[in-house]
Amino acid sequence: MFFFLFPYKVNRAFKEVPLLTIIIIAVNAFFYFGTSVDLENTVKYLGFVPNIHGLYTWFTSMFLHGDFFSHLLWNMYFLWLFGALLEDVLGKLKFSLIYLSSGLVACLVHAGIIALFVPSLKEVPLIGASGAIAGLLGVFAVRFYKNKISIAYFVFILLFIRWGVLEIISVAALSIWVGRELLSGLLQIGGLASPVAHWAHIGGFVFGVIVALSFRLAKDADVEYLSGEADSWARMGIHSGASSRYTQLIENRPKDPEAYRKLARSMLFSGNENREEIIQNYMKAINLFLKNQQKREAMQAYQELNDAYSGVVLDAKTQFALGSVSESQAQFQVAADAYYKLIENHPDCPETEKASFRLAHIYLKMGDKEEANKTWQRFVEKYPNSQWIPFADCSFTVKVGG
Repeated sequence: MFFFLFPYKVNRAFKEVPLLTIIIIAVNAFFYFGTSVDLENTVKYLGFVPNIHGLYTWFTSMFLHGDFFSHLLWNMYFLWLFGALLEDVLGKLKFSLIYLSSGLVACLVHAGIIALFVPSLKEVPLIGASGAIAGLLGVFAVRFYKNKISIAYFVFILLFIRWGVLEIISVAALSIWVGRELLSGLLQIGGLASPVAHWAHIGGFVFGVIVALSFRLAKDADVEYLSGEADSWARMGIHSGASSRYTQLIENRPKDPEAYRKLARSMLFSGNENREEIIQNYMKAINLFLKNQQKREAMQAYQELNDAYSGVVLDAKTQFALGSVSESQAQFQVAADAYYKLIENHPDCPETEKASFRLAHIYLKMGDKEEANKTWQRFVEKYPNSQWIPFADCSFTVKVGG
C-alpha cells in the first residue's frame, strides 16, 4: 500500500506580504547552502543532541537541513503555505516568538522521549525546522479551523490506483497529519528505529495548539467566520440575515467601525424602518473611524448616511471633523455640506467659527467666487476679531470693515 497527500492551497489569502516568513525561508536556505559542503561536521557541532553541552544547538539545529528536496524544500513549502497566513493575523513579533518557542519545545519533547524509550537514538543529532513549523501547524489548526485546504492525493493498493483533489477543513487535515506522526512515533518506541524526529513534530504541534487556545485564537476565528458569513449574506441580498450577523459581530467586536457601518447599510437595504437605530449605527461607525484615523472610511460612511437621510446633523465636533476630513480628501462638496450643517445647526459652538472660515475657502476652491465672498462677508460680520482673519485668502474682495 502506498498513499501520498500534497496540500497545495488554503482558501484564504494573506493581506500583506509575509516578510518575516520570507526572511526565515531565506535564512534556512542560506544555512543549507552554506553548510552543505561539510554537512557532517556542521551537524556534529550545530545539531541538537540531548545533553547539557552546547545549549546553543537548541537554536542552531532549527536552521540546518540534511537534504535539499526531501528536507529543506518540503519544510520551507509548509512554512510558506501555513506560515504566511499566520504572520498575517498574528503579527511579526508574536509569529516569531511562537516559531522559536515551538522549535525549543520540539527539541525538549524529542529529548525526553528518546531518553525514556529510544536510547539508541540519543546520539543522533536532531536538525531541521520541522519542529518549529509543527508548532505553527498547531496554531493554524485552531486559528483557521474552518478554512479548507485543497489536497492532491495518490493512492496505490495492489492493482488499485486512484488520484485526485479533495478539500478538507484545516482542523481535520492537520489532525490526519499529526495522527500519522503519532502512529509513526509509537512504532518508533516499539522498535522501528526511524531516524525521523516524529516526537519533535508532535511536541511542536501540541505546543502550538496550547498557545493558540491560550491566546483565544479560536474566538478570533469565530469572529472572522461570522464576518465572512455576514458579508456573504449581504452580497446575496439577504440583508435581514446579514443584519443579525453583523449585530452578533458587534457583540464580539464593539469597537469595529466597519461592523457598525455594514450593519447600518444592511438595515437600510432590508427596509428596516427604525431610522434612529440606523443613524446611530452610522454615527458610531463615523466616530470610531475618526478615532482610528481612518479618514477615507469616515468620509464614505458620512456620505452613505447623507445619501440616506440628508437632514441628519451630527454633534459639532464630529461635524467639523468630517468637514475637515472631506476637505483634505478634496471632496469639497461633501466638506461644504458638512460645514454648512454645522454653521446652521450649531451657531454658537467653538467649531462654528473655523467652519465658517473654511467654508468660504472651499467655495473659492470650487470656483464659486460669489458665494465665497458672501460667506466671507457673513464671517467677518459675526467674527470681526477672529484669529483666522489674517490667514484669509487674498482672493476675497470683502475685507474687515468693507
